[in-house]
Order: sequence, then C-alpha cells, then structure tokens
Amino acid sequence: MTTAEIQEIKVLVLRELPAVLAQDTEFALVLEGMLSERFPRRDEFARLLEEMKEFRSETKERFEHIDQQLGDMKHEIHGLRDWMQLNVGGFQTRAGKRLEDVVAGAFCYGLNRGDIRPEHVKLRQKITDVEGWVYRAGKTREVDIIALGQNMIVFEVKSTADHDDIDDLADKVELVRHLHPGNTVEGVLVMLGAERDHRDLCTQKGLTLIP
Repeated sequence: MTTAEIQEIKVLVLRELPAVLAQDTEFALVLEGMLSERFPRRDEFARLLEEMKEFRSETKERFEHIDQQLGDMKHEIHGLRDWMQLNVGGFQTRAGKRLEDVVAGAFCYGLNRGDIRPEHVKLRQKITDVEGWVYRAGKTREVDIIALGQNMIVFEVKSTADHDDIDDLADKVELVRHLHPGNTVEGVLVMLGAERDHRDLCTQKGLTLIP
C-alpha cells in the first residue's frame, strides 16, 4: 500500500467513522476492543504511570540502601586499617595521618562504636595525684584518654604487657575517676597475643582487653 493510499484511507475514516459508530453499536464495540488491545485506556494508562512511579521509588530506595552499605563498608575498612596500624605499629607516627586519626579509627573498629572522633583523643595527658589517692601525693603520670562528653576511656596500647602494666593501667583509671567524679571512666588495654592470665587479670581489675 502506497503512502498516498494510506493517506486517502485516513481521510475517509476520519470523515465517515463518527457516523458509522453512531449507527452500528456492535462495530463500535469491536473497534473499541481493537484499540484497547493496542493502546491502554485512560484508567489503564493511569495505572501504568502509578506502577512506573512505584518502581522508580523502590529503585531509588534500593540504590540509597546500597550507597549506605558501601559507606558503612568503607568506614569499617578504614577502621580495620587503623586498627591494624595501631596494633602493629603502636604509637609510631604515620606519614600524612595524625596519630589521633589512627587512634579514633582503630577504637571505633575495636570497640564496635562509631562515635569516636579524632578530636576526642587526648594523648599524653599529665595528671597529678595531689592528695595521694592512688600514688604518693604529688606524683604525676601520663595517660592517653578518649573523652566523650561525660564518658572517658583511659587506654594503653602494648605489643606485650605483663601484670605490672595491667596494674598500672588500673591505677591510672582509678586516679582519673578521683579527678573526674562526675564522669564515667573505663579502662581499655589494646594488646595482641593476650594470654588467658592477661584476660583474667583485666577482668579482675575491671578493664576491657581488646582484641
């Protein structure tokens, strides 16, 4: 069929169809069925649009969830890297990265919490036992602290530790509690290759041993 013939048929249909539909109801129903199979009706078209909106919304939520998972995974990988650096290298400085950043990332991973930031890390803080609560009066010690509002973590990182090291950390924790009576103070010892007796003594002294 040529283009001219198709155009002639279109003109004929547009001119005669209204009258045919008005006279022949059965033909009108057949034509409606043919059109509905090829083109969705208004209510069907609205339903399809709604389904498309729902699909786009669900797809957006899935991508947002995936982005969140990737972000959490990236944060955990960074924390694991910092954790390994802290355990293997202790307090050695890292090129291009402040030690406070490494400590914060490591403790977020090691303690399974995400609220520790570099600004919370206070390294080599000097504290003095003025009244002789724990040490002799006037004795000054150095402590490493993570300060989270009213919560404080006194920590030490050791490649190896003996019982005296654990006793010393417990004493530091006790002194910090005396100096900050309104705060919750906990002690954490980071040590690779801890033995059963290390864990037992830490439990006895109220310290957390990780890993």
